[in-house]
Amino acid sequence: MLGRAEPALWHAHRCLEVLAGSGGGESWDLPAAYEALARASHVAGDAAETRRWMDMAHAALSAVTDADDRKPIEDDLRTIAP
Repeated sequence: MLGRAEPALWHAHRCLEVLAGSGGGESWDLPAAYEALARASHVAGDAAETRRWMDMAHAALSAVTDADDRKPIEDDLRTIAP
């Protein structure tokens, strides 16, 4: 939204680090972190990384069984132009 790729990438990577150190979290946490990385990569203008993180987010969403948890992330992913 603000177009600030560097802090967006830092925070998205930090989110992934926190998840790795916490032993998991909710089923939607990992796909949400991947979505954040896809969005930050898109802002940075890195199409290959955007696609890679989007693919990882979609794959991780298969573990989210609750549609109410899955839908917001799916909706957010649709707003990122690969």
